[in-house]
Amino acid sequence: MRYSEILLSAALCVSALSAIGCDDDNKEGGGGTSAGAESGGDTGGAGVEGGATAAVEAGVMGGVMGGYVWDMMPPAGIEAGTEGGIEAPAVCFEEAAPLEQPTFRLEAACRQGSEPLKVRHVRDPRCPDFIEGPTRAPGIPATFTNLVVTGIFDDKISLQDQEGGAYSGLWAYSSGRVDFSSVNVGSVVNVQGELIEFFTITELILSEGGLEVVGSTTPPEPLLISDSAMIADGGEWTEQLESMLVEVREARVTHTAPDCPQDFGMFVVNQNLRIDPKFEMDATLGRQDIISRATGVLHFSFDHHKLFLRTFEDIDIVGCGGLPDKCEASECPVELTESEVGTLVITEIQSNPRGEDEQREYVELYNPNANAVMINGWRLQDCAGNTAQLSGTIEGRGHWVIARNLNRDLNGGVRAQSEMGELFLPNNYGSLLLFNSQNELVDQVRYAPGGEEGWPYREPGEALELVEPASDNRLGSSWATGRNSYGDGGNGTPGRAY
Repeated sequence: MRYSEILLSAALCVSALSAIGCDDDNKEGGGGTSAGAESGGDTGGAGVEGGATAAVEAGVMGGVMGGYVWDMMPPAGIEAGTEGGIEAPAVCFEEAAPLEQPTFRLEAACRQGSEPLKVRHVRDPRCPDFIEGPTRAPGIPATFTNLVVTGIFDDKISLQDQEGGAYSGLWAYSSGRVDFSSVNVGSVVNVQGELIEFFTITELILSEGGLEVVGSTTPPEPLLISDSAMIADGGEWTEQLESMLVEVREARVTHTAPDCPQDFGMFVVNQNLRIDPKFEMDATLGRQDIISRATGVLHFSFDHHKLFLRTFEDIDIVGCGGLPDKCEASECPVELTESEVGTLVITEIQSNPRGEDEQREYVELYNPNANAVMINGWRLQDCAGNTAQLSGTIEGRGHWVIARNLNRDLNGGVRAQSEMGELFLPNNYGSLLLFNSQNELVDQVRYAPGGEEGWPYREPGEALELVEPASDNRLGSSWATGRNSYGDGGNGTPGRAY
């Protein structure tokens, strides 16, 4: 992967920036749920003079192989070029200009006369040769000639009609029947096998020896998609462009662990499109990093449309210093349907405050009873067992705020009664389980990104607020985003009713 610009925050550890803070734990590392640059070249150096740091433009041949990210988003007032502050690439602070959508053939291009059978003839439901195969083998026998290989993924390949256009992509599966060792991107091949509709993907199960390399050509140019929503889940072009080589540009990373607690190595851009690198990525992507370019094959699997990246050369990134999403890497010890005592209610969650998450996250509890409730020996934890120990008394009809820091100058303006301890709040998928001193489940919430399961969309700084304490807080539809500012940390009503 080539980083067109990257921040080396190791150079930020100078006295002039001691209030911001950085450490070796923030540098990129291999593996994990994060995506980033593939190793293969030297990194550029960051010149530091007089306590100032500069964004380093990395243009090392073969890809940039390292770098660091800030341990927070840029503090308020720190912008590109700010004297005495962090000089991020200017593009990180700019809105991307709208891209013009290039034209491509969307109308039907059905077989004429004795024309050889093309992929588009059998995949386009508007054509007489359209085939809707069964969902499993045996499928419908089919043979195609002079297709071009656009991607190789272990025992699967993506193919296209050389003419391109809607419905010209095809996914092919060898199941060990075909040797792909002589096949490259750009190979021209004849294939035969059986067509099936495998979880909505039109797939050709190759016959024994059912692939013949007959030549090579320049791989087709990827089709630029100006609006990634068109090829994301629910997009208008997902079927027409299935298994085709496409490209998105100037996209913002919005989720780095969309499958938490599982790790499938994917990330999400523009709140909608999943990017799935099919190679090992070594560096760490953070939210709001910019994907200058991502080229890959449009695929569908496990309920999501996604872009399969073939090699590190398929992606260019501008590092803007965001954090990767926190993730609870375990299954939950209680079921979502588990009965609850209900003495107290979780009514507000600030998982993505403005500024440092490590200082400004909070959770609010509410006592819906007329009598006070003593919470000595109670605990608030997540599914992974990270816990905040509780003690004190919550007055009847009163609120109790559990925050990262009790100092209002540091926590964004929150008046809190207890600290979160080792508990942290993932920005997208998270869990909160409240237990009393008898280890009984009092209440629980499993929140998700905006748009999923009815959860509201929220911008950085907007807390989740339960609209009615008596409503079912397991449902995303029971929550709203914070409207009123409580301080520098964002919008919400910590310690007060919605």
